[in-house]
Order: sequence, then C-alpha cells, then structure tokens
Amino acid sequence: MLDNRPTSLNSNTVARRSNWWCHHLSTETIDSPAGPGIPFRTSNKSFTMRARMNIGPIKPGKKDETIAFFKDTLGPAVSRVQANVGSLSMIDHTEGNGIAISFWPSEADLTGNPPGSFIDVSIVDQVLGPRVSSGYDVDVRGDMSKSGSATHARTNRRQIQPGKMDEAISEYRDSVIPAVSSRKGFVGGLLLSDRDNNTTLAISLWGSEADMLANQPLGPDALSVGSTVRTECEVTYVDLD
Repeated sequence: MLDNRPTSLNSNTVARRSNWWCHHLSTETIDSPAGPGIPFRTSNKSFTMRARMNIGPIKPGKKDETIAFFKDTLGPAVSRVQANVGSLSMIDHTEGNGIAISFWPSEADLTGNPPGSFIDVSIVDQVLGPRVSSGYDVDVRGDMSKSGSATHARTNRRQIQPGKMDEAISEYRDSVIPAVSSRKGFVGGLLLSDRDNNTTLAISLWGSEADMLANQPLGPDALSVGSTVRTECEVTYVDLD
C-alpha cells in the first residue's frame, strides 16, 4: 500500500507533534450507528488551531513535476518547520489544481511562517500558476492514526446559513464522522471553517480511489445554502498523525 507519510522527520519532531496534539486536542468517544466508541478530536476551546490552504492551477505539462514537488520538497519542508503540526498536499485532476494545506497551533504561527520562509517560491512558480490562499479554523479532527495510508481525498465546501456555524460543526462531529468512520477504506476526516464567510471545508481521506468512489457523501442538509462544491483528489503527501 502506498504510504505518503514523511520519512525524514527526526524523533524530536515526532515527539513534539504527538505531545502537542495530546495536550491541545481532547479525545472523546461517541456511540453511534457506526459502532460504539468512535474516537474523534475537537479543538480545545482555549485556543484556535489554524490551517492555511493554497490552491493553484497546474501549468501545462507540469503535473508529474507538481506531484514530485509536493511529495519530495514542499511536504517535507513544511513538516520540518518547528511550529508546524501537520501538512496535506493533493492533486485535483478534474480541475487541474494543486492543493497544499498546512496546520498551525495559532494564527501567529500561521502568519509567522509564510511559504517563502521555508520553500523557494520560484520553484513553486515553475509548476503552478497564481495561487489563492485561504485561512481556516480547524474545528474537528478525526482519528488520524491511519491517515498515512491515504491515497485519495474528497473535499466538500459548504456555504452555511448565518448563525448556523456551531450547529454545522456539531453535526459533522456528532453525526458525519461516526457514520463515515465505519466505511471501508476511510482513514481520517477533518472539518475546517471560515466564520467570516460562513463556509466549511470537510476533508475525508481514503485508502484507495475505489474506496472513495464507492462511498458517496451523505445527502443534502438543512444548514447549507446552495450546492456543495466537491472535489476528489489524489493525495501526494500527508503528515497528520
């Protein structure tokens, strides 16, 4: 099985990551139709964990180079940053985009570590067109112990009704994660939110493309406005466990 986890992190980095997650995220269990004791993690309310997502169009003929860049250069570079607590890179073959998401303990850590501080941006310019950068709160982080085996990911972007964000987060934590956790090939899930724009981004990780395609998302909900924007991606680098 393909393993997209980093192989070059030293023991101090791994221990720092593990201690950070254990201290700042509370692990809870819920009994659900998916089975008793489904674990998930939610953000400790004393702080706000942040994520930066960069999306850019892959330049013509540069898809293989982009995959190699994400896996061999960008992913490891992000993971080596002292403050970083996770990274995920993907290729959206349908839209032709490269997607890189990094996770940070705080807004100060996110803004204090711009991409240019740990990667030569001119290399990015060789494979990707203009990038769009977005910031998110990390509200739910499912069990990531198997995330290193992820080969594919599905993202669902929803526009949430005004005043319904907390309800949408609870729905994902209490209903969606327990329901999806029992599905074949599911290896992790995250919910990110942008409260300024009333949007959420749900990310599910899968052990194969076949498993992802065989498990279609849950149906429409009463909290969203308009249609869900969905992408199905190839995972090129993951460092979330």
